Amino acid sequence: RSGAEVERLSAEELADGARFDADRFDLVIFPGEVIPGVVIPALRQFTEAGGVVMNLGGKLPFANRLAKRIDGTWTVSPESPAFAWQTDEILGMFGLSYVYSPPHHDQAQRFTATPLLKRYLPTASDVAPPLENWWIPTKDVEGGGGGEYFPLIRSQRLDGVDVTPQLAVVRCGRRHAILCLNSLFTVGTKPEQWSQSDALLMALARIAHDLRTGSLSLTAPLRVNVPASLRPPPP
Repeated sequence: RSGAEVERLSAEELADGARFDADRFDLVIFPGEVIPGVVIPALRQFTEAGGVVMNLGGKLPFANRLAKRIDGTWTVSPESPAFAWQTDEILGMFGLSYVYSPPHHDQAQRFTATPLLKRYLPTASDVAPPLENWWIPTKDVEGGGGGEYFPLIRSQRLDGVDVTPQLAVVRCGRRHAILCLNSLFTVGTKPEQWSQSDALLMALARIAHDLRTGSLSLTAPLRVNVPASLRPPPP
């Protein structure tokens, strides 16, 4: 309905440079919190060439690495020891890092539709709390620079301090991602909180296309700071 051409690709197709690259695709979308390990090198090349990666509904995006068994089923990779499959490779590509810090979690009480989102979805509205918020601050990357958040749904504490945005464009050097940390926004799990799931998904596709073509300029006034050095509020 948006006019976008969409294909569903297997992990093997994504890893095949003759099938998947930034000349053929603007955007690749992954749901949830898992990532097939075999596609990670391809995503590095894709994003370095201008392609956009989007996660939908992953509270901690791209956190769990998967591999295919001989029988075609999927499992975490490596299967042992416990939690060895957890990876920060993809978040690290975009200058982000998950930090396990409960005092930083679930601090946001204001969820605001930003001017950047309203540029693509004029009817976007603010969202009433509560929404879960994990702590994914920006970090520096090798070679200089680091991740930058450009919120679409901005997340702030009661004192106005920014924490991990619920929905945001992320930039790190030449790489771009769109992170949607709650299925509420694109699946419509709670229409009383957010009723524009289909329209938002189409808007995100347009944002990705404009990032790919360079027609969307991410300027400093659209950016928020979410540094790892941010102290949590007092109890």
